[in-house]
Formats: sequence, structure tokens, C-alpha cells
Amino acid sequence: MESTKFMKKYLALLRLKEPRKSIPFFCYLIICFLTLRGIWEAIITEQDNDKALMTTSMMIGQITMIFLTIKNRVSPKNVMELINLVEEDFFVSRNDFVGRDNYGERIEQVNKQTERSMQITYQVIKLTVNIICWGFLLRNVTLYLLGIPIYSDNQSEPWLTPFLWRIKDDNIVPVAFFVYVYALHTIVIIMMHLEVYLVIATVVLSTERFLGDIDTFYQLLESFCQDFAGNEDKSVEENDSALMRGNLKRDMDRLVQCHQRITRNNKICNDNSAFMISAIILPITTDSCVNTYFLLKSNEVKKAVTSAITFLLINLCIFLFYLNGQRIFNQSEIVRKSLAELPWTDKPRWLRQTVLIMLTRANVDLEMRPYGIFVLNYMSFKDYMKFMFSVGNVLYSRKLATQ
Repeated sequence: MESTKFMKKYLALLRLKEPRKSIPFFCYLIICFLTLRGIWEAIITEQDNDKALMTTSMMIGQITMIFLTIKNRVSPKNVMELINLVEEDFFVSRNDFVGRDNYGERIEQVNKQTERSMQITYQVIKLTVNIICWGFLLRNVTLYLLGIPIYSDNQSEPWLTPFLWRIKDDNIVPVAFFVYVYALHTIVIIMMHLEVYLVIATVVLSTERFLGDIDTFYQLLESFCQDFAGNEDKSVEENDSALMRGNLKRDMDRLVQCHQRITRNNKICNDNSAFMISAIILPITTDSCVNTYFLLKSNEVKKAVTSAITFLLINLCIFLFYLNGQRIFNQSEIVRKSLAELPWTDKPRWLRQTVLIMLTRANVDLEMRPYGIFVLNYMSFKDYMKFMFSVGNVLYSRKLATQ
């Protein structure tokens, strides 16, 4: 896929290997250190509390992204396993159903639908991350040109760089110094958003691929039920031909392997995405809480709209986690019902035992649960939204109390 090729190239660019090949990685860390130092100096000298609050949120995001980048470069195993899952061949294809064109066509449709869904999701992720990246780069300049002091109601020094930077005592910033600072911030923001893109794309596309395997499993179950419907009077061993018994073993073996693949891929998605999901949620949460605060304190429509758009865009990224998490969560009961409807009571003993094992394994819910703390679904996303608005309301209440 186009997405995985780019992700592999990006991983290779900042890969921590021998010293000579690690130069881009260490250069990036040096640039991040210089930026963090300037941001910290700006925070401790800034008199405007609103600016300091927003800058602190940005600083938390940058530090989190640095740790995430280091983790993914020192030990890229988790990212690579998710990429390999995205690139994995489909479990079955039309060629596996020779002489059964009806089933082959349905399997091919499922595979094409999965590919189409992954491609659309990839385009949405790419577009969203690009918009957010350009938004962070140009936000402060654009707000200044539009005359919207979004971070403060007083007419203090304009904040034009992506991150807050300490202004000299004479309040005059040479053009060369401004260009240097802006270039420094641009490099950091682009690399941060590339890391965000890497995480979101690998996690969301791997879960899309996992959902495609579940759809394939449903098609295999449906074809099995149609080919080997229950017989109340005679068993398959007594009544059917040797060819039918061979087909029964082959199709059942395919079902078992597909179910094992689903179980394996669910574990791969959970184990390898836990840290990355947590690392993305943390900075988005802090930034969203601050934007909620600015939304509540805004007395002008322009300010409120700016904060609302920023809030919606950055939360769209993690909503994709919760969206696919809900879709996976919904499959647990469907898988159990589908297995329970299999015509297995009049089948050979080995098949009944196999179905019982699969039913037992299906009692374990399919879900995305980072570190076993919370499940990614609509309910937890609703609680997440409530938390951010609660924090924003607390900040706003404290602001009113100090006035």
C-alpha cells in the first residue's frame, strides 16, 4: 500500500542504528531540545497567563512526541508488526473456491470492500493530519492578520511563531532571528505530525484489516451453513459421500484457521498499539482542555469559532481510534451468535468438539483495551468528552474567581 511505503521510509529516516546512519535522529533531538528550551524560557517570563497555559499544553505535546519518537526508533517492533498486519495477504481469495464461483465472488467482494475501506480511511487520515499540521504552522500568523487575539484579551506583544518564544527586552525581533525561530518550529511541528500520522495510520489501518478478517469469517460461516445444513435423520458420516466428508474437513479447517487468525490479530492490535494510543491521547487531551477553556471564555464569535474548529479537528484523529474500537467491540456478540447457529449437532464428533472449542474461545470479547485500562468505544469517548469539558469549565471558573 501507498501508506505503508511512506511509513517504512519515515521509520528508516530516523532509525537509530550505527552512528553515521543515526545523524538525522540526533539532529532532530537537538532541534527539539533547542525548541523546548526556548518554550520554557517563554513560559517562565510570560506575564499573560492564557498564553502560558496554551504554551504549556504545546510543551506537553512536544515532550510526549519526543518520547514516542525515541520509543519507536529504539524499538520499532510494535510499529512494524502493525505495518505487517496491514500488508498481510487476505486469508482466502477467489482461487480457494474453485468450482464454487458463488462463494468465490462473495469472498472477492469482501476483500475489495476491505481494501476500499482502508484506502478511504488512509485518505481521511492523511487529509486530517495535513490540515492540523498547516493549522498549527499558520494559526498564530493568521489570527494576528485577522485581528483575533485568541489567547488573550489584552493587546500584548503579538505571538506569531507556532510556539511561544521569549521576546527581547526592547520588544524588537530582528527578521533574521524571527525566520530562524519560525524555521526551527516548522521542523519540529512537521516531524511531530509525521509521528502522529505514523501512529494513527498504523493503528487505524491495522484495525480496518482486522475487521476485514472478521467479515471474511462471516462469509465462511455462511457458506458452511449452506453447504452442510443439518440433517435430522442421518449424520454426515452415515449419509454423505467421501467427497462431502472431505469438503467438510477442508471447510471446517478453514473456519478454525480464520478464527485463530482473528484471535491472533486482536492480540497484535492490542499489544502493539497500547503505548502509541496513550501517547497520542495525552497531548490531544491537554490541548483540547485548553481549547475548551478558550471556547468558554470567548466573548466574540470569531474567537469561539477558532477554538471550536481546533477542538474538532484534533479530536477527529482520536475519534478514529474509538470508531474502530466500537466496530470491533460490536463483533463479539455477532461472532458468538454466528458460531451458535452452525449446524453441528448432527455432525461427526471431531467437528462438535472443534465447534465447542471455538464457542469457548468466543466468550472472550473482541475489544481494543490499551493496557487493560479502558475500552475504545463510543461510551468511553463520551466520557472522554465530558472530562475535557469539565477540565475546561474548572479552568474557566478559576479565571472568573481571580477577576
